[in-house]
Amino acid sequence: MLARLRHRRETAIPRAADRVSAGRLRGELACLLARHGELERARDDVARLRAEFRFEPDAGVTAWLSLADGLLDYYDDLDTGCRDRLQRAYSLAAAAQLRPLQALSAAWLALLDYVQHDVDSMAQRLRHAFDLSTPDDHGARARACLVAAQGYHWGGRMDRAQPWYERARQHALADGDEAMMSAVLYNRYAITMNLQREAEAQQVVDVGAPLCPKVLVQRASDALRGAESTERFDQMVGATSLGVLHPLMRAQLLTIQGCFDEARALFAEHYEAGLKQGMQGKAALLLADMGWCEARRGDAARALGLAAEAEAGLGALGDADDDAATRCRLVQIYELCGGAVARDRAIELREIAARHWRAHISQQLRWVERLDLALGSDGPA
Repeated sequence: MLARLRHRRETAIPRAADRVSAGRLRGELACLLARHGELERARDDVARLRAEFRFEPDAGVTAWLSLADGLLDYYDDLDTGCRDRLQRAYSLAAAAQLRPLQALSAAWLALLDYVQHDVDSMAQRLRHAFDLSTPDDHGARARACLVAAQGYHWGGRMDRAQPWYERARQHALADGDEAMMSAVLYNRYAITMNLQREAEAQQVVDVGAPLCPKVLVQRASDALRGAESTERFDQMVGATSLGVLHPLMRAQLLTIQGCFDEARALFAEHYEAGLKQGMQGKAALLLADMGWCEARRGDAARALGLAAEAEAGLGALGDADDDAATRCRLVQIYELCGGAVARDRAIELREIAARHWRAHISQQLRWVERLDLALGSDGPA
């Protein structure tokens, strides 16, 4: 049932009334292929379509091509440098009065705002995407609802996020969009994992609500089951766009659970591939987790070596929460494995991490406020 969207696009192309209509459908299909992880086929289709319309361009075809270019860049390595292409798709769709495509482009731009932690722009774009679209514009509404859910979830308000996740799922089901279903599942459990990581790390520096270690492990176990079900869903529908991110997410959850041997094996197998698939900005965080696994296994020399690599990479971490979580992991490694110098460094890292966590908690509150202001506090209509 979930393959209906792709089937509809593939069968509609040869039946299209004219060359331009077929071209727009082919551009839309290229976007869908990119979201499925079929990047090479999507690139080939984009190249052929661009060549065919080179001398007789159509604004709608060009808009879809711009969106496809942006999504290809994004899914190749999760590069947010695709913003210019997505912005061009939005502008061309507006010029061609293709409101569903304009709304879809706005929703994708909102996702980039989410990744770059620009909550003001994200909230405005989401409002715009909903205003431009109708309830039957399932692609645009699904993406916008998912970004809204991610924003609330990252803000620590799962009660606010859940209705948006559910509405995104409903739109994906109505459209038969398995790639969107995969995205809903993955992002929900990826953020759940991040929040579990935050909760564990905050205990190291006595920030946030105190939690029983058994509760942390149980929550990590629940998140792990969700992550594994997400991976099975992707395998079932043949979605490959998230690739190696699944095992790395499992490795981080296993680290929180204390399953250090299993986590270590997954890190060893997938870390390098993860860097190539968009995880460069989280390398220090992953290295710190790897070091903690080695520390708990009794290999102090290896743990300290990985900790040094992680500390050297702190400047490349783009998010305050990742920075704080990495520093907390380093504190744990240095306190367990290091001598007097390492323990002194742990004190410095602890103070910095605590400041970052307090700033992060304030930022979470602001995200919820901004989203409520733009979208209303009652959830999706």
